[in-house]
Amino acid sequence: MQNKPGLAGLLTRDKTAIRPPEVKYAHELLLLGLFAVVFVIMSLISPKFLTVLNLTSMVRNFIEYGLIALAMTFIIISGNIDLSVGSIVALVSVSIAMVNNATGSLGAGLAAGVAVGLACGAVNGLLVGYARVPAFVATLATQFIFHGLALGISHAESITGFPQGFSFIGIGKILGLPTQLWIFLVCAVIFSFVLNKTKFGRYIRAIGFNPESAYYSGINVSRVLLADYLVAGLMSALAAIVLVSRVASARATFGTGMDTIAITAVVLGGTSIAGGYGSIRGTIVALFLTGIIKNGLTLARVPSEVSTVILGALLLVSIIFSGNAKSWLNIVKVRKGKQ
Repeated sequence: MQNKPGLAGLLTRDKTAIRPPEVKYAHELLLLGLFAVVFVIMSLISPKFLTVLNLTSMVRNFIEYGLIALAMTFIIISGNIDLSVGSIVALVSVSIAMVNNATGSLGAGLAAGVAVGLACGAVNGLLVGYARVPAFVATLATQFIFHGLALGISHAESITGFPQGFSFIGIGKILGLPTQLWIFLVCAVIFSFVLNKTKFGRYIRAIGFNPESAYYSGINVSRVLLADYLVAGLMSALAAIVLVSRVASARATFGTGMDTIAITAVVLGGTSIAGGYGSIRGTIVALFLTGIIKNGLTLARVPSEVSTVILGALLLVSIIFSGNAKSWLNIVKVRKGKQ
């Protein structure tokens, strides 16, 4: 069986095999321009937008989505999807709270939360990577399972009782910036390094580009996908920790809509919904673009349902653009090959 053009180059660090140099940063630059325009518009719509209080609040509210979006970038580049991340956040949240209250140890609660996140990621990874269940179907099913478990364990009630110092993660500051922003920046650097400089990053690109060719090139596709979903489970657990710390409680309703926002940021950031290419840079810019749109509309007293429609339309346009962009890139590669 013939490999898709560019797979060999991808496995040997040749990034131009996937994205021609002349368009490598085009999407990110377009996003930055759009970000600047939207930022100015939102500043004019509401005088409260540019206040330190509002900008800090906006960052705090969107970091949880950002942590999940980093992992979702890896998932989508591999040609898959994870619809269960929001439900994992809910299940991890109530697990942390219940173990903390039962043992009187926050450390035990956090350890339990991380273990639950990894366990959920493992379930998804085994279903997609080893059982060969389509990712959409597998994670749609586990979305309901994890959410049901969260509801059952918590009896659909809010759980409190966290020690006061725990709130530093969610509402504290380091060098004048929100604590969770530092957490996100560290994670973003790590994810960018892994995606661009390690074998694992090249492997998930290769799998998204052509899973069969990746398999015949010697990549253990099942193992890579399992690791991919384990990372998603871990980042969902981290997002849950930040969220619980910020609001000082845990509920089974936590995480609702997180998957949609994360997917929107990833696809709007230039990651192909069909898999094969994408960037952490684009995801970060798109995440904050989505954040200022949602925040600005809220300050302008636009009804929440209208904001939801706008974000949905943004996701649809992102997917359409992603598909067209990939087709255009293939045309560019074919023309270059004929020269």
